[in-house]
Amino acid sequence: MTERVCLVGNSHLIMLQKAWTELDPAPEGIDAVFFGALIRHYRELDRDEARGVLVASGDLAKFFGRSSGGLTEIDPARYDRFVVVGMRIGIIEIYRALRNLIPSAHAGGSAEIRRLLSHDLFEIWVREYFEATAGFDLVRRLNAIAGKPVTLVPQPHVANKLLASKMGSHLPPADDPLYAYLDGVFRAAVRAAAAAAGAEVRFQPESTLAGPGLSRPDYLAGAVSFSDRSFPDDDVGHMNAAFGRLILKDLGMIGGA
Repeated sequence: MTERVCLVGNSHLIMLQKAWTELDPAPEGIDAVFFGALIRHYRELDRDEARGVLVASGDLAKFFGRSSGGLTEIDPARYDRFVVVGMRIGIIEIYRALRNLIPSAHAGGSAEIRRLLSHDLFEIWVREYFEATAGFDLVRRLNAIAGKPVTLVPQPHVANKLLASKMGSHLPPADDPLYAYLDGVFRAAVRAAAAAAGAEVRFQPESTLAGPGLSRPDYLAGAVSFSDRSFPDDDVGHMNAAFGRLILKDLGMIGGA
């Protein structure tokens, strides 16, 4: 019996789709459909109450059609489980928000955060921050229409290569305890938010980490965008098909090493 898997996400979905299409031979017993689009277009996803499906319009429909092979609707009757990928659920998003909430966090790191916010309060804030994102809105909507398993795969951590680049000049060095602190808070907050939304979480494999909250740079080479173009050299957040294969394995969609 074939298991039908629907994978939905933003540009981080591409690493999984590329990994899937490169498999030869294709896995038996799994049918995967990918719906990918830039996150700003997800506002064009509406629910058809009468039919119980999610319908894309405008630019979202164009993106969905290209990535799925022509489909512009997510019909829960067609799938056995759902996977939400990326959608700005990531540690770097916490740091970007912190720069506005606590400007001194850049210089003071985790000690400054803990001086101004209790650990429990900070974890609640992080959870509520992610619950208000388009990513968790998508998780909740899929759960509501489908009543089938939903798994969240957060976006990869930025590669530690970023910290030595001009683009990463606003971030603390790799050995700053801020990353380990944010990693712990991130995992706890996202697990709690996912549980409340009726989903499970699959964090990136330990083998891909350069340290807490940071990815190894060797998974950057060959990452491509929706237009199948390579990302700029200073992009250190999008990963390649080798990374995608590890996620597919973790999701139980492929076997092997």
